[in-house]
Amino acid sequence: MGEEQGWWAGNIALDILGSTAVEDIPISRNEQSKLLINMTLANELGYKIPMDLLENAILWTDESSGELE
Repeated sequence: MGEEQGWWAGNIALDILGSTAVEDIPISRNEQSKLLINMTLANELGYKIPMDLLENAILWTDESSGELE
């Protein structure tokens, strides 16, 4: 996840050093982001997560190994 932002920042820095004007750099969005939902915390707080978010998320619990896909 953070790799995409680092890659983007590095390339933009090179563009700026290469004389690209800051106002000529377009706003962009993450393309490789992942949605993580802490189900343990959501349950403790009584949040009801919509099914469409659950279907597209990585679900995290206190029992999760700490490894992300």
